[in-house]
Amino acid sequence: MATSTAGGNRIRSLDITRGVAVMGILAMNIYAFALPGAAYFNPTAYGGANGFDWLTWAFNFVFIDSKMRGLFSVLFGASTLLVMERALATSRRPGVAHFARMAWLLVFGLIHFYFIWWGDVLVLYAMCGVILFLFRKLSSRALWRWAIGVLTVAFLFTSLQAIGLQMARSGNVPAAEQKKMERAFEQIEGFFGPDAGKSARDLKLYKSDYRTIMLDRLQGKTAKPFKSFIQMGLETLGLMLLGMALFKSGMLTGEWQPDRYRRWAVRCFAIAVPPLIALVAYQSATGHDAFATFNASIAFSMPFDVIMTVGWAALILVLVKRHANGPWLPGSGPPVEWLSATIC
Repeated sequence: MATSTAGGNRIRSLDITRGVAVMGILAMNIYAFALPGAAYFNPTAYGGANGFDWLTWAFNFVFIDSKMRGLFSVLFGASTLLVMERALATSRRPGVAHFARMAWLLVFGLIHFYFIWWGDVLVLYAMCGVILFLFRKLSSRALWRWAIGVLTVAFLFTSLQAIGLQMARSGNVPAAEQKKMERAFEQIEGFFGPDAGKSARDLKLYKSDYRTIMLDRLQGKTAKPFKSFIQMGLETLGLMLLGMALFKSGMLTGEWQPDRYRRWAVRCFAIAVPPLIALVAYQSATGHDAFATFNASIAFSMPFDVIMTVGWAALILVLVKRHANGPWLPGSGPPVEWLSATIC
């Protein structure tokens, strides 16, 4: 299968995988566009705890949430190498091209956060991208090791945080330490639980005028875009390193044989789906308690989210290989090809 479009400068496998990731991210972000923040994670936060609504949440938790964001981060790592390769091919300095890209990402991310929507990731990507430059010359094998190492540290950080908070909540830490963690308790209850007061405040804010919403971000949440690096930086960097490894191995550029993609997809889904279903059951058994939601969504699902992210990449690419000449793939006709080049 040719990896490029007819124009010779697009890699179809990357374009198609990116398109799937964007649509999957949209499927999750619809919650955040329309409802109070906690509804993104918790189906009891603002309706949605019964019937088809609950099944939709459960399906998204197992198959979509964090997987599509992860896939987008993986592709960002791949595109970082691609930008530098193309800079070299045109006699430009790779570092200049890379850091110019990161600077513009930062600018657009800050505009996006302060003036359009609070759910921005571009600032986070720009900060991670600065670090990513240091890994550009490593082999695929070395990048795999770094990715696994960084993701392991990220998992340990979040899981130990979850365990510590659970211990403090149960009164199994000294009183002085428990007192210090009360603010964290309030934040978790407000962000992951069915907090009627927090939901009412969110609704009041977002039903007000644009100026009020903008000032809330500019004055009350000025540093939030940069704090995202503390919360999600390690995981995002690890996923980007994974993307660089998969790009250098030829996986993301469609160079593997279909059987290899199929084996990876089957194995990744077989490993990840059962524990993610178990985490759905765990949350439901607690009545979608805020701490259970935090534990399941942020901490304990992380390794399985990463595995399924790779599984999704393999599944998409085996379909691309199988339907390489299908009418629905980019490159099969001028309108689709033009749209792919314009968006990406």
